[in-house]
Amino acid sequence: MKTATIHRNRILPMYAFIALLAFSAFSLLSNQSATAQTTISPESDPYVVVTSTLTFGVDLPPIPPDFFGPGSEPFTGPVNFIGANSLGGQAPEIDVIVDRLDLLTFSGDLPETQTIPIEIVQLELKSIAPIEVNAATGSSFFDVFLELNPSIPLDGHAEVELDNPYGGEFTMNICFFVNIIMVNTLTG
Repeated sequence: MKTATIHRNRILPMYAFIALLAFSAFSLLSNQSATAQTTISPESDPYVVVTSTLTFGVDLPPIPPDFFGPGSEPFTGPVNFIGANSLGGQAPEIDVIVDRLDLLTFSGDLPETQTIPIEIVQLELKSIAPIEVNAATGSSFFDVFLELNPSIPLDGHAEVELDNPYGGEFTMNICFFVNIIMVNTLTG
């Protein structure tokens, strides 16, 4: 969708700090045993987003008055999202890609924790249901899409704990900018 050329869609660039949820039970090691030194190369990790909730006015700034047109009220409240490509995990498509930027080297002593730099390079979410916006002319409904703003990359870090010979847990913390795209459900 080329929203920049469609005048009925509104793009709202906003700063979003999202500490991605703690992902667990990773299998970066495949079938390797971690009883000896193990090295994991930097690479891209794909993810599917089954569900996520962001709240305008809490996680993101409120959408200002008149954003949707003259007399429209500000929008605050939760919006539930699914992966735009995977349809919330129903299709085998990628919604988020996070690049691990350095090697992970584990000595073989368990448990062991490493911290590595990471960068989010793809994010595509869509609202499960449209949001309702009130204006002087009545209510309108808008589908909401979140996409990574690639012109402002910001790195984060991952804490990776190897706690058994075949895997462990990790937590990612990433700051990034998103484009929030609102599409009127009646006019497109």
